[in-house]
Formats: sequence, C-alpha cells, structure tokens
Amino acid sequence: MLEVNEQTAQTEAPEKGRIEREFTVKERSQWRMALRRFMRHRVAVASLVVFILLVLFAFVGPMLWQYTYLKYTNDLSQPPTLKHPFGTDSTGFDQFAVVSHGRHPHSCAGFALLVKATIPSTCSFCRADWLPR
Repeated sequence: MLEVNEQTAQTEAPEKGRIEREFTVKERSQWRMALRRFMRHRVAVASLVVFILLVLFAFVGPMLWQYTYLKYTNDLSQPPTLKHPFGTDSTGFDQFAVVSHGRHPHSCAGFALLVKATIPSTCSFCRADWLPR
C-alpha cells in the first residue's frame, strides 16, 4: 500500500511551493494568538472589564445622573443610600456626582498621555534598522 501512494504521489505533480500533507493546520496571526492568550488570563480580562466600566462611568455617568456636581441638595451629611450612592457632604453636594465629574478630566488626561506615548514609540519602532527598506 505504501508503494501505491508513492506512485500516485510521483505521477501527480503538486503545485509549486505547496506541500501535500495528510492534514493541514490553520495559520494564526500574531494578533489572534495574543488575543487568545489574553482571553485565557482571567485577571487580565477582569481588569479590562473594570477599566471599561471606569471609562463609561467617567464619560456617561454625569449625563445619566440626576444631580450635577454644582447642585446643592437638602440632604446634609447623609450616609450612602440609593438616592445618593456615595452619600452627601456637609454642604449638601452629592458625592457620586462630584466623583463622576472629577473622573472625566483624569480619563481624558490618561487617554492623551496614552496617545502621546504610543505615537512616538510606534514611529521609532517603524524606523528601526532591522526593518527592510
């Protein structure tokens, strides 16, 4: 039986550059392998979820919340309740509104810093000597 397979393999010329195999393996890109490895790391995925929630809280939270950071309430020095999840301070400001307002500039600054660090490092990476010219 082995001889028959050798004879048929010799008579049928494979395409140039193509190797005949019993089974094939699907080629994976480096991005797909990195994504698969990241998704298997539970702590990393949980951290990504927390990060996304913080970003949503920073940008969407103030628009959805009933109080603004400048609005006084009649509830002075209240502990956390459903009406005020973080409570209120001695002047009547809702602490949830204050925190969500304060979170926004820090998120914008962090994003700007990310972009500022990524662009020069990417440019220097692309200009590296090992890349073909």
